Amino acid sequence: MLESLKEAAVVQKRRLGQKLLHSPLHPLYLKLAGSPQVREYRRFLAELARKAPPPEWFSGQVASWNYQPRISILMAARNSRPEWFRQAVDSVVAQIYPDWQLFIVDDASQQPLKPPDDSRISFVALETRAGISGALNRALKMASGDYICVLDHDDFLSPDALYRVVEALQQQRSEVLYTDEDYVDESGNPVRPNLKPDWSPELLSNCMYVGHLVVAARGLMEKIGGFRSEFDGAQDYDLALRLTEQPVSVAHVPYILYHWRQHGDSIAQRPDAKPWAHDSGRRAVEDMIRRRGWDAKVMEAEIPTRYHVVRSLPRHETASIIVAGALRNSLEQNTGYKDFEIVDDARKASGTYLVFLHDDVRPQKSDWLTNLLAVAQRPEVGAVGAKLVYPNGAIQHSGIVTGMQGGAGNPGRGLYQSDYWRWLDYTRNVAAVSSACLVTRKQLFESVGGFDRSFPSDLAAVDFCLRVRQASFEVILEQRACMVHEERYRLQPSSAEQELFRNKWAAILAKPDPYYHRYLRLDREDTSLRLPTETASAGSSPGR
Repeated sequence: MLESLKEAAVVQKRRLGQKLLHSPLHPLYLKLAGSPQVREYRRFLAELARKAPPPEWFSGQVASWNYQPRISILMAARNSRPEWFRQAVDSVVAQIYPDWQLFIVDDASQQPLKPPDDSRISFVALETRAGISGALNRALKMASGDYICVLDHDDFLSPDALYRVVEALQQQRSEVLYTDEDYVDESGNPVRPNLKPDWSPELLSNCMYVGHLVVAARGLMEKIGGFRSEFDGAQDYDLALRLTEQPVSVAHVPYILYHWRQHGDSIAQRPDAKPWAHDSGRRAVEDMIRRRGWDAKVMEAEIPTRYHVVRSLPRHETASIIVAGALRNSLEQNTGYKDFEIVDDARKASGTYLVFLHDDVRPQKSDWLTNLLAVAQRPEVGAVGAKLVYPNGAIQHSGIVTGMQGGAGNPGRGLYQSDYWRWLDYTRNVAAVSSACLVTRKQLFESVGGFDRSFPSDLAAVDFCLRVRQASFEVILEQRACMVHEERYRLQPSSAEQELFRNKWAAILAKPDPYYHRYLRLDREDTSLRLPTETASAGSSPGR
């Protein structure tokens, strides 16, 4: 009885924490649940710093590089707090990588800023307000670097920020790069990280996940026309959508290199602090939809500055739901999309689409199948899965990570939210989805060989999804199709099955899952932090 009460208390605390995390009461969330996480994160950073190589190591690396582009940093400032502005500028001056230039445009501040005394820094004070996009475009016109990035006047960079960006360019001359970031308090002390997946166009269409620091080739910036004032408040989101509109090379630099300051007027602390920013972001997404010719609409999400891009269902084709017959009545009553059949084997299916469903999964809303098919019908998508939750609301499945727990795992299983992996409740690209609810085209299913019966557990779905991705199709987690999964039975893969999976996919498992982060543990599913395995000789650095 006592254990049940304790478990119920934990459940309620996690649920309350989830609500507070994305509400104006965020400081209360930190008091309720954040302090242990803050301490853990700071210990993590201290350990990273301890393992960092000495400064001369970085200098030696830079000297050996064949490609050393100039980086132009743009800053729009208005009524800046002097100490924050000074920290932002000092963080640029302290960069390990030396070939940079900083362009500061003071957007008609009431108290003019004092221009820094450095030959690499250019300063312009406007007499009349131009707005943030206008000020940034003024700075862009002065820039002559090979790459462009933006630093907000109240944020700051890690010393190795530009170093890590240029280091990535030695491997591939990407046109767009983005880094990880963290949130800091008003004094600049770290609070929590914002770790990001590798390039996920699905996620970007629903929120500005690339955040800070975004670095783009100057030619590409000029081609798309820089910043647009009509989207001020979300000008960076609009820019990211347009930068990645045409086929470009996008690279994720997986280090925490940008520090976003939380204060009462910042979205970093309160997502609803700037309602016009949310509206600008929605209009930016709507404009993206128009430009790309999608038959879709934008729906509001539960969290400010987050959106749902809902595609229409262009064709009504039969979907074959492969599930035990015991679920038939429930599906017929709770499925708005009516063109489906229920069979107990994939070989009996006559539908264009196959819907694999476990018999202990039930829909939360009647539009579940419509939402999944709208994604599955897109030509670039090979498989789509639903977000699955336990009856108490905790996460059961929100995308599968390869390399976790000896083969593959469900990050966030049993949690209601994650401080370190915030994307569990977002529609996004993933490595694989669960067979508990998986939709694919029958033709594609057959062409890649279906499920491999050598894998009796859910590794069969992971194996299938990896073959789908090998065939150049995307795998998507559609969180709007949320299902309750009782998970009455959970078939754990045997050691022999795991070994077979590891041998078959050794080349894939040798690399980090592109849609997870190397700073998160793989031996557990609780999205907790871990130090990367690389050593100082391999180039590790604090990279906060």
